[in-house]
Amino acid sequence: MALLELTCPSCEQVLELDTGFAGGVCRCSVCGQLMTVPDDPALKTRPTQARPERPGQPAPIEDATPTRNVNHTASPGQPLPTLQPRTKPPPRASRRVRSAAIPTHPQTAQPAAARLTTQQRLTVRFAVAAGIAAVIGISVFVMSLFVRHQAQVSDLQRQAPAIEVNFEYDPKANPFTMSRPNVLGIPLSARTVVVIDASFASRRWLGFVKDAVLAGTDFQTDAVGIQFVFARYDSEAVCPDQLMPLSALPRDTMRDTLNGILATGTANIEDAVQLAIAVRPEQLILIIADKPSAEQVVAIRSLLKRASLTRFDAVLVDGETASELLSLATSHDGQYRDLTTQQLGAWRYSKN
Repeated sequence: MALLELTCPSCEQVLELDTGFAGGVCRCSVCGQLMTVPDDPALKTRPTQARPERPGQPAPIEDATPTRNVNHTASPGQPLPTLQPRTKPPPRASRRVRSAAIPTHPQTAQPAAARLTTQQRLTVRFAVAAGIAAVIGISVFVMSLFVRHQAQVSDLQRQAPAIEVNFEYDPKANPFTMSRPNVLGIPLSARTVVVIDASFASRRWLGFVKDAVLAGTDFQTDAVGIQFVFARYDSEAVCPDQLMPLSALPRDTMRDTLNGILATGTANIEDAVQLAIAVRPEQLILIIADKPSAEQVVAIRSLLKRASLTRFDAVLVDGETASELLSLATSHDGQYRDLTTQQLGAWRYSKN
C-alpha cells in the first residue's frame, strides 16, 4: 500500500497517510492541526528501488505506484526486477517522532470554542446572571437588616432614661482602711453573703477584691456574719462552710482558701446566687466582671423575689454601667457601684 508523507506545519511532525486521502483534509494526531492532503500523490509517494545488476551500480529509482496497476516485464536474458524495502532515511536535524495523521472531513472540523450550542451558551449566561442577581439581593437584604437594627438601637437609646449611679469613687473612702466592716466600702448586715465572679473575665481584679474583703472583714464582732460564694466554671466555692460571725472566722484558713481560688473559665452567676440565698441571708452583695444579659437579670430578679432579703447590693468591675442591676439594687434598698481595676489598685497600694 502506497503512503504519503506530510509534514505538520504546526509541530513539524512527519506524518504518514494512505494515498486514498489525496486531495482531502487530515488532522495531526499530535497537535490536532488541520491540513490539506496534496492532490498529486506521485510527488509524495515512497520511491522503490530495483535490485542492481552488478555491485557498485546505482539502482534506478522507480515511481511507487500500486503494484496491482504495474505489469513488470523483462526482456529476454534480463532478470525480473524486484522491489526493495525502503531504506531508513537519514536522521533529521531535530528529533521528531513519526505519527499517523487522522483524516477529518472538512465540514466536521470545528474550533473548540464553537462546540457549545447556542442553547447551551444561553443557559450558561442565564445561570451566571441569576447568581449575580442572587448575591446582590442577599447583600441588599442584609444591609437593610443592619440599618433597621441600628435604627432600633438609636430609638432605644433616645427613649432610655438617664442612669444616675448612686456611688462616686472617692480615693479617701478606702475599704482597706475603713473603721467598720465592709465589702468594697458597702456596709454589712447581720447576715451577709457575698457572691464574687471568679471567671476568666475577673482575672485582672480578683486578687484586689480578695484582699479587700479580707481587710474589710478583719473585725472582732459578733454583730456581723458573713459567707463568700465564688462563681466558678466547674462548681461554686464557699468560704467559710457556713455563715458565721466575723469574730469566729478562721482567718488563716480563709486566707489560704481565697488565695487558692483562681480566675478561669466561665461562671454561672445564677447558680451562685441561688446557693447564696439558700442560707437565708439578710443582705446579698454581687460582684461581677461583665454586664449581665437580659436572661441573667430575669433569673436573678426571680431569685430575689423568693428570698427574704432586706438589701441587695451590686458592684460591676471594668464593665459598662448595668441599668438593670441599678434597678434591682435601688428596689432592695441597696447600692450599685461601678469600679475599675485601677481604682481597686489605688486603694490597695495606698492603704498604708
